[in-house]
Amino acid sequence: MQYAKNLEEHAQVITRPHKRLAGEATLLGHNYVPWRQVGRWMCIRCGQCCREFLVPLLTHEALKIYKSFGPLIVQVDGKIALAKKPDSSCVFLSYDSGIAKCMIYFERPGVCRIYPFYVKLGASKDDDDALYVDNMGFKYRVYIDINCPGSYKGPPIEPIMPKIIETWKKFYGWWLLSRP
Repeated sequence: MQYAKNLEEHAQVITRPHKRLAGEATLLGHNYVPWRQVGRWMCIRCGQCCREFLVPLLTHEALKIYKSFGPLIVQVDGKIALAKKPDSSCVFLSYDSGIAKCMIYFERPGVCRIYPFYVKLGASKDDDDALYVDNMGFKYRVYIDINCPGSYKGPPIEPIMPKIIETWKKFYGWWLLSRP
């Protein structure tokens, strides 16, 4: 595949230890607040998320990327993540006229699809502003990373909540929701 060869020529697999993974329970480098406190968000295509964080991968995502593009994954503390370029950006990040673009946009990992949102299943007495109830009555706590430059900008968040939850369920929550 010519695409994969070109990508490998421009990307170097880095195997040194990294300190944080986007979406990890420690949430290092993030400033998550309940989504209702922010109200608005839009992706401004700055690429900050692709430069700041490693991208953790589910096993099937890692296998798909490996088969399609080659060894562009690393292991960090026993978890699998996308490799970084020498400038610390994601191996799949490119720019066109100053606008960030993902070279695997339609195949991008689940965490990339829901960032800057962070979803947890279940309600909490202390986080009413984070609560979202879907059309089946499932309760979620949804947070947004206000370090994302698109926070507080663009259209209201509420209309995109069903899409965020559906994406989260597809990549991360399906096994939680399928348990008896």
